[in-house]
Amino acid sequence: EDKEDSVLRDRARSDPVTKGTMPCEAGGWMALDENTSWQPQSAMMSVARGYVSVQEALGSAWRSAWAEARRRPAVIVCGAFGEYAHMVNGTYELEQLPIAVASCNGKDMHEQPPAFQKRGDPGKWLFCTSVNTWWVGPEEAKSGRAESGFGHSEVVSAGTLPQAAGVWKVFQTGSALQRGDNGSSPWAIQDLHLAARPLSDVHEAEAAAWQAAWREARSWAHRQPVVEISGVVGRNAPAVNGLYELMTKPSVLLGTGPVEGLGDGSA
Repeated sequence: EDKEDSVLRDRARSDPVTKGTMPCEAGGWMALDENTSWQPQSAMMSVARGYVSVQEALGSAWRSAWAEARRRPAVIVCGAFGEYAHMVNGTYELEQLPIAVASCNGKDMHEQPPAFQKRGDPGKWLFCTSVNTWWVGPEEAKSGRAESGFGHSEVVSAGTLPQAAGVWKVFQTGSALQRGDNGSSPWAIQDLHLAARPLSDVHEAEAAAWQAAWREARSWAHRQPVVEISGVVGRNAPAVNGLYELMTKPSVLLGTGPVEGLGDGSA
């Protein structure tokens, strides 16, 4: 069963059975698709297993996922739109577990799902919950593997990394919800694109982006070399408001860092 919008709803169900019938003995299984309509699952199988064998299978699946995540430890998320798009879109890096944590209370933490921390916003994480849904959410949700955050995937099988998670939903508020779009749910299906990349690819892309920014800045610096900031109020207003000139000799390696300015304040 699925808990969404504080309403319990089935995810899959069998034909009615007599008392004492185990799930592996039931037939006529159906499951909800992304359009919340029931679809027959003729290939679905329910097999009874011992607890130990199940735990071993799950652990093996996640160990394999960790191995793949180490090869491509950066997950780039794009395609989210709406009020919370900036919370979801971004680049997430694989969490590196210290040795003391990787083996905690006799448990191999690599038999649990990996998590990915957002670059530039360390309080946001891409993580897998206890019911095997991937979420983008705050650190407290990640720590408890709770279903809480700004976007989430459908249920996945053990060992499935976020870039293979399938359908994603993003939280929305405002006019779309008030009009009744997407029913009464604040969760909207969106065409998110997730791609796993080596860190070297991410660093090269960022360097190329800043180099392009420097080229653009130089092109308009001859016409408008000054940026003015105004309207900031409060104790720090004098340190922020003012005129900022494009640096011609940046303190960082030219073209590999942010475009910076020199202000007449101390911002």
